[in-house]
Amino acid sequence: MSFELEPGETVPATTLFANDSTRRAIVLWRDPETRASPETVLIRGERTLWRTDKGITLGTPLATLRRLNGKPLTLTGFGPNLGGTVLDCNGGSLTEFGQDGPRGIVGRMLVVRVEPDPALRDTAAYQQTIGESELSSESDAMRTLNPRAYDLMVEIRAR
Repeated sequence: MSFELEPGETVPATTLFANDSTRRAIVLWRDPETRASPETVLIRGERTLWRTDKGITLGTPLATLRRLNGKPLTLTGFGPNLGGTVLDCNGGSLTEFGQDGPRGIVGRMLVVRVEPDPALRDTAAYQQTIGESELSSESDAMRTLNPRAYDLMVEIRAR
């Protein structure tokens, strides 16, 4: 099967539990021909049974991510192309976020994308968060919107 990773970018993939939206996971492979080494596992939607070892799942609010981290998080502004991506834990305990996460121990990087309730899109707080800029989870706008996780992506690092 193919999967549209981003608009216009289709890649070979395997869907686990295709008929159960609460267990569905999409696996992208390092070598799509042999499917011997997973590269990324995607969890998308409104609800899932999947959770990280720290309890992060679809629907987890940004305020909870911030609390679990113990420090402010940095994320991208919202927009049409994968906005609301948590970029950095800023030295907090969610070290699996961002490019500088643990390499030899955990062997994975977690990408979480958040979005606010669509009913808040006409608010001043939402308008302050649109664009490609980097924002803090501590900003007044992010606290007001308290966006929730809608996309989890685990990138498995080759050892």
